[in-house]
Amino acid sequence: MQLLKVPNNILICETCECSRCSACRRTREGREYTGTQSTTVSGRTCQEWAASVPHRLSAEASNDANYPDGSRAAAINYCRNPDPSWSGGLWCYTTDQNVKWEECDVPLCIGRCACRRVVFLMRYLSQQNFLSMQAD
Repeated sequence: MQLLKVPNNILICETCECSRCSACRRTREGREYTGTQSTTVSGRTCQEWAASVPHRLSAEASNDANYPDGSRAAAINYCRNPDPSWSGGLWCYTTDQNVKWEECDVPLCIGRCACRRVVFLMRYLSQQNFLSMQAD
């Protein structure tokens, strides 16, 4: 973020704002993905992350801090990658008792989610009191 002061008590603030992309993942690992896909590459339904049936979760998958949603419960049964050592992408435990886990086919966001430049023009009366603010 860059803050520029210009005459007439106006501040110009420039920043880059990235929209959240829920239909795709921004990285190969997908650890930031917060989308709602809940089926695997073969069409199996994902087990809820807060559940331990039919499969017990690994220590990594049991750690709420490893979810971009903030917790296993908030991740519901969506494809995630809560294992910092796994670089293969998104996956989930399945509801099929014969298949413990499987990868999810969530595409990369290449060209889909771009940052956009946001410029705020702020008019102020003093450093603590802003009269108005507008985004361009």
